[in-house]
Amino acid sequence: MILFISLIISLIGFIVLALGMARHRKTFALTPISAIGEQIYLSAGLLIISLSLLINITQLNAGSAIVWWCGQLSLSALAVVTILTRKRGKRY
Repeated sequence: MILFISLIISLIGFIVLALGMARHRKTFALTPISAIGEQIYLSAGLLIISLSLLINITQLNAGSAIVWWCGQLSLSALAVVTILTRKRGKRY
């Protein structure tokens, strides 16, 4: 259960990272933010993704935790890329 929560946290981290980039904010018709705002979003996204690694390390040994975390990052990134691609209407 905790590893599923870690997956959701990494998904949230990637969403925050995407919202920190101007091109993805345009995709969702959000207002532009300043350069400092972008840095805050990017830093927060990386911090949230790091939190998911910390959760994995507390639940598993370090080697297994990193392997699980890489898998979770792959699934989370795939989900965010799919959402962004569908929203823009492009198919690859």
